[in-house]
Amino acid sequence: MVDTRLVLGVHWFSDVTTGLLLGITWGVTVAAIARQLEWADVVAVVRSLPRRRLGRQGADRRG
Repeated sequence: MVDTRLVLGVHWFSDVTTGLLLGITWGVTVAAIARQLEWADVVAVVRSLPRRRLGRQGADRRG
């Protein structure tokens, strides 16, 4: 995809290089954090999130 962005003139080389470096940095950061987490930590965070009701909210309201 990088080559098509450059050949078509949609982005400059600096745009593509910056995006690549940011993407690699973000990926390494997420991987490093994920290696430090235990599954129990993830479950605890998910369980602490407010629950949203699924279904037809407001569908029974008539106005």
